[in-house]
Amino acid sequence: MPPLRAIACIDDDSSVLEAMGYFLRSAGYSAFAFASAEDFLNFSDISALYCLITDVKLGGISGMQLLRQLAASGLAVPAIVITAFDDEALRAQSVAAGAIGFLRKPVHEGELLGLLQTCGER
Repeated sequence: MPPLRAIACIDDDSSVLEAMGYFLRSAGYSAFAFASAEDFLNFSDISALYCLITDVKLGGISGMQLLRQLAASGLAVPAIVITAFDDEALRAQSVAAGAIGFLRKPVHEGELLGLLQTCGER
């Protein structure tokens, strides 16, 4: 079982994963990095996660498809969507897919911390 406040980060850009992992650990979270949604789906303790942070555009299953798949499977993990493409339609799709937040890259650390606090209130 992952430690309390464990966060899974999914992004196909290794530099984003590295930076996100460093930031999350410095903020007191545990971070698990995945280069694809498919890799993440092989993680054994999805339901024990504090939060999931996923990019929208991934090779293979997209971040949106992943959120829909998790919801259909009954795995309610608070999710934050990050993307380099900020548009209202994408934001609305994220919320409709179950995301608690939508952030544009580069991610502002204060906004991310605020959303992560929201995860703990659920």
